Amino acid sequence: LHTLLDSMLQELVTFLNNGVEPTRTEEPLAHVFINPPYGFFPTSDGWMAIAMADPVALATALESEALAAHPSWAAAAEDRDGVYRAVAAETPRRTTAEWLAILGPAGIWAGPVCRSR
Repeated sequence: LHTLLDSMLQELVTFLNNGVEPTRTEEPLAHVFINPPYGFFPTSDGWMAIAMADPVALATALESEALAAHPSWAAAAEDRDGVYRAVAAETPRRTTAEWLAILGPAGIWAGPVCRSR
Protein backbone atom coordinates (compact mmCIF):
# COMPACT_ATOMS: atom_id res chain seq x y z
CA LEU A 1 0.00 0.00 0.00
CA HIS A 2 2.85 2.34 0.83
CA THR A 3 4.39 1.90 -2.63
CA LEU A 4 1.05 2.47 -4.33
CA LEU A 5 0.39 5.68 -2.41
CA ASP A 6 3.95 6.91 -2.89
CA SER A 7 3.69 6.46 -6.66
CA MET A 8 0.67 8.78 -6.66
CA LEU A 9 1.97 11.26 -4.07
CA GLN A 10 1.97 14.39 -6.27
CA GLU A 11 -1.51 13.67 -7.55
CA LEU A 12 -2.86 13.01 -4.05
CA VAL A 13 -1.25 16.10 -2.54
CA THR A 14 -2.46 18.30 -5.39
CA PHE A 15 -5.99 16.97 -5.02
CA LEU A 16 -6.10 17.12 -1.22
CA ASN A 17 -4.57 20.61 -1.01
CA ASN A 18 -6.12 22.26 -4.07
CA GLY A 19 -9.00 20.06 -5.19
CA VAL A 20 -7.41 19.64 -8.64
CA GLU A 21 -8.00 16.21 -10.13
CA PRO A 22 -5.56 14.83 -12.69
CA THR A 23 -7.07 14.50 -16.15
CA ARG A 24 -6.31 11.57 -18.41
CA THR A 25 -5.01 12.58 -21.81
CA GLU A 26 -5.15 10.80 -25.16
CA GLU A 27 -1.36 10.48 -25.42
CA PRO A 28 0.84 8.53 -22.99
CA LEU A 29 2.18 11.50 -21.04
CA ALA A 30 4.52 10.76 -18.18
CA HIS A 31 2.89 13.22 -15.75
CA VAL A 32 -0.22 15.34 -15.99
CA PHE A 33 0.99 18.14 -13.70
CA ILE A 34 4.42 18.75 -15.24
CA ASN A 35 4.77 21.01 -18.25
CA PRO A 36 4.92 19.15 -21.54
CA PRO A 37 6.75 17.65 -23.17
CA TYR A 38 7.55 15.20 -20.42
CA GLY A 39 7.78 11.61 -21.47
CA PHE A 40 9.34 9.00 -23.70
CA PHE A 41 9.72 9.45 -27.44
CA PRO A 42 10.75 7.03 -30.20
CA THR A 43 13.96 7.58 -32.12
CA SER A 44 15.22 5.75 -35.19
CA ASP A 45 17.15 3.31 -33.00
CA GLY A 46 15.26 3.25 -29.69
CA TRP A 47 13.70 5.70 -27.27
CA MET A 48 14.68 8.82 -25.36
CA ALA A 49 13.21 10.76 -22.47
CA ILE A 50 12.56 14.49 -22.70
CA ALA A 51 11.63 16.52 -19.66
CA MET A 52 10.32 20.04 -19.13
CA ALA A 53 11.82 21.54 -22.27
CA ASP A 54 11.12 25.13 -23.17
CA PRO A 55 8.72 24.81 -26.13
CA VAL A 56 10.48 27.45 -28.22
CA ALA A 57 13.95 25.92 -27.70
CA LEU A 58 12.59 22.46 -28.43
CA ALA A 59 10.76 23.60 -31.57
CA THR A 60 14.01 25.11 -32.82
CA ALA A 61 16.09 22.03 -31.96
CA LEU A 62 13.60 19.63 -33.56
CA GLU A 63 12.91 21.99 -36.48
CA SER A 64 9.22 21.50 -35.82
CA GLU A 65 6.66 23.92 -37.19
CA ALA A 66 3.88 22.13 -35.31
CA LEU A 67 5.70 22.60 -32.02
CA ALA A 68 6.44 26.24 -32.82
CA ALA A 69 2.68 26.84 -32.57
CA HIS A 70 3.16 26.57 -28.78
CA PRO A 71 5.28 29.65 -28.00
CA SER A 72 5.06 29.42 -24.20
CA TRP A 73 4.71 27.02 -21.27
CA ALA A 74 1.07 28.07 -20.91
CA ALA A 75 0.28 27.38 -24.57
CA ALA A 76 2.00 24.00 -24.37
CA ALA A 77 0.14 23.07 -21.18
CA GLU A 78 -3.18 23.86 -22.86
CA ASP A 79 -2.41 21.41 -25.66
CA ARG A 80 -0.47 18.59 -23.95
CA ASP A 81 -1.56 15.99 -26.49
CA GLY A 82 -0.65 18.23 -29.43
CA VAL A 83 2.80 18.88 -27.98
CA TYR A 84 3.39 15.17 -27.41
CA ARG A 85 2.30 14.34 -30.97
CA ALA A 86 4.48 17.11 -32.44
CA VAL A 87 7.58 15.87 -30.61
CA ALA A 88 6.82 12.20 -31.37
CA ALA A 89 6.46 13.04 -35.07
CA GLU A 90 9.99 14.49 -35.23
CA THR A 91 12.10 12.23 -33.01
CA PRO A 92 12.09 9.13 -35.28
CA ARG A 93 14.09 11.12 -37.87
CA ARG A 94 17.38 10.62 -35.99
CA THR A 95 19.09 8.21 -33.62
CA THR A 96 19.01 8.76 -29.87
CA ALA A 97 22.70 9.77 -29.88
CA GLU A 98 22.13 12.29 -32.67
CA TRP A 99 19.23 13.87 -30.81
CA LEU A 100 21.15 14.02 -27.54
CA ALA A 101 24.00 15.81 -29.33
CA ILE A 102 21.48 18.40 -30.53
CA LEU A 103 19.26 18.70 -27.46
CA GLY A 104 21.99 18.85 -24.80
CA PRO A 105 23.69 22.01 -26.14
CA ALA A 106 20.22 23.58 -26.58
CA GLY A 107 19.66 23.23 -22.83
CA ILE A 108 16.97 20.58 -23.17
CA TRP A 109 16.83 17.80 -20.58
CA ALA A 110 16.98 14.55 -22.51
CA GLY A 111 18.43 11.11 -22.01
CA PRO A 112 18.46 7.65 -23.53
CA VAL A 113 16.01 5.00 -22.43
CA CYS A 114 18.09 1.94 -21.67
CA ARG A 115 16.60 -1.46 -22.35
CA SER A 116 17.80 -4.65 -20.80
CA ARG A 117 18.39 -7.50 -23.19
